[in-house]
Amino acid sequence: MKYIDTKLKQLLVIVTLMVMTFIPSTSIAEEKKATKEALVEQLAKPENINAKRIPILVELVKLCWLKCPLEAELYGTEVLSLLKQYPDPVQETKLLVYLPRIYLDRGDTDTAFRMVEQGISVATKSNDDEGLALILYNKAIYYYKNDELVLALDIYQKLEATYKRSEDQQALGSVYNNLGNIQRKLGNNGSALEYYELAARLQQNNPRKTYYANTLMNIGDLYSNQGDYQQALYNINLGMEHLSATEAPLQFGEGLLRLANVYGRLGDIEKATNFFEQTQQISKENGYQRLLVTTYYYEIILALNLGDVDYAERAISNAKVNFSNKLPPYYHNALRFFESRLAAEHGNWQKAEELVQPLLDDKLYEQRFYRSLALSAHVVRIKEKLGKFEQANEILTDFFEQYRENVKANKLSLAQQYSELYKVREKERQIAVLQEQSAKQQVQALLDKQEKRQLIYLQVVLVILVIAALLFGFQRRKALQKEAALTKQLIEKKNQALADICHELRTPFSVLKLQIEALLYNIETDTELAHNRLYNKINELTTLITDIDQLAKADALVFDMDKQPTNVWQLLNESTSELEALFEEANLEFVVRNQLSESQMATVDYARIKQVVTNLLTNSLRYTDAPGKVAIAAQVIQGELVLTVDDSAPGVPSDQYSAIFERLFRVEKSRSRKTGGSGLGLSISKSLIELHGGQIAAKASHLGGLCITIRMPI
Repeated sequence: MKYIDTKLKQLLVIVTLMVMTFIPSTSIAEEKKATKEALVEQLAKPENINAKRIPILVELVKLCWLKCPLEAELYGTEVLSLLKQYPDPVQETKLLVYLPRIYLDRGDTDTAFRMVEQGISVATKSNDDEGLALILYNKAIYYYKNDELVLALDIYQKLEATYKRSEDQQALGSVYNNLGNIQRKLGNNGSALEYYELAARLQQNNPRKTYYANTLMNIGDLYSNQGDYQQALYNINLGMEHLSATEAPLQFGEGLLRLANVYGRLGDIEKATNFFEQTQQISKENGYQRLLVTTYYYEIILALNLGDVDYAERAISNAKVNFSNKLPPYYHNALRFFESRLAAEHGNWQKAEELVQPLLDDKLYEQRFYRSLALSAHVVRIKEKLGKFEQANEILTDFFEQYRENVKANKLSLAQQYSELYKVREKERQIAVLQEQSAKQQVQALLDKQEKRQLIYLQVVLVILVIAALLFGFQRRKALQKEAALTKQLIEKKNQALADICHELRTPFSVLKLQIEALLYNIETDTELAHNRLYNKINELTTLITDIDQLAKADALVFDMDKQPTNVWQLLNESTSELEALFEEANLEFVVRNQLSESQMATVDYARIKQVVTNLLTNSLRYTDAPGKVAIAAQVIQGELVLTVDDSAPGVPSDQYSAIFERLFRVEKSRSRKTGGSGLGLSISKSLIELHGGQIAAKASHLGGLCITIRMPI
């Protein structure tokens, strides 16, 4: 007792400090409300039907189960119906984390247990360890509410180890709080207090103050059990400061019930009755049937202890009106006991005996709402009033024998445990002696075998080194072969490129030579026309050499890039407007779809991107048959600038879409002489776009020709 008082005083100091750090939860509640409204609005959209409704409804259950359980139950029922038609293990697991809590809080433990078992099955099959842990948490709550404490304790201890490994402080705090509850029920107040201390430390910074408040009120229950009712009121009220009837109605109602019980023990019947009524009102509004009936039961106990028969009758009548067969059996047993006590108060001893007899027949001596001593005293009083003194003596003897059997069983169990412990320790001592003897023998054996082991280790090391050397040689040879193959491939590509360049240069130089010879020998009569031809050919050569130079710089990664924030809407308009006359002259319809905003900016090299746009449009201009159509479009999609250039026939064979970006490649070489161009434009465009961190690709156009698409980050 002294230990518990000391620990409680220490914890009171900790709790006082924690309260100083309390943060009101109004803003959090408003945020959740807004989120709920957004989900309801989303649910009402016409496109969210069938399977699309499932994740929205699950989120609503998650948000509403604590604050508005009746509404959450409706959402959950709809989800369960939809899941039968559209299975979704992930969403089903998530639903069955929260939906069973509604039925547990209401006292419908059978429905809750079925859902928990269903959730465990779904989470196990889908390998959802996190969901499984949360559902097992619900199963532990079920066991606790049904007084199956050993089973609850086993689950909580496993969850404790799980949450320690995952470092989930919030979940660990809840586990410690529930372990404290179990220890308190078992009468281990010292252990209970230690768990509550651990829970309070972990929960003090949790935004959801319901957990912290519940722990504070549990500490208040410990004080109440010790008879320190004023301190109990202080702790319970401290917890109630963190709760509200709208945000956490169940926890708020349980806090009111705790206050009612403490004031009842203090003899302040007016306050106790007031808190009972408030608890009943919250229970009815939120469908908490178990809490409602529990409240009536504590009213009955208070009334019977006061000898207020009318008050007890009203409470029993209210309990029967709101009773449900889904409540655990001990609720039925307690109601029978209360009705028997009330009949005795009225002097109807025969009825009192009929009501209490089934409890005796089934040996239900110790239940949640009454103790064996109270039951035995009540039964003996009935038998004596009915003149059944022998039965009264038999009942006392039966109770005494039952008590002795329990004590004997406990002693026997302890003796067996101590005996097993002694046997284990004796075996451990004998094993230790044998191990010591064996260790001495092993040391000598190890000394004898040391040289052999060293030799074996040396041989193993040598074998490993030889294998490593062979593997290294093999890998080296393979790498050299691969390098040689790549070098050969590069040389071949280089030779091919040189041959293609020579081929491209030979034609304009031949034309130049012929024109110059014509002028030299006065063969050409129109000298002005000859000069214009020479000028055009020199321009073509200059363009070709410039293109080759740009590609070489791009390959060497020495391309000068001047990336600046640029108005891409303006860039596109300037690039297209410069070419409109050429398309008109070529009898081609030119369409510009600039879907960018006039203020759209991107970090690019203005000149290079303009060059790319010009290359793509002039490529379409050269290769599109007249009359035809060329279209360019620009837009921003998911943070990327997307440019597309489409043209009408002729198209490009699908097996050559990637090849058109190769250097000096032409789909039809005979046509290339007619249309002009060096065959380097698309290669240059590809290099420039990649230097901007983008991508360029070709595919068939809906206009019948080719579609080039560019994507690059803004």
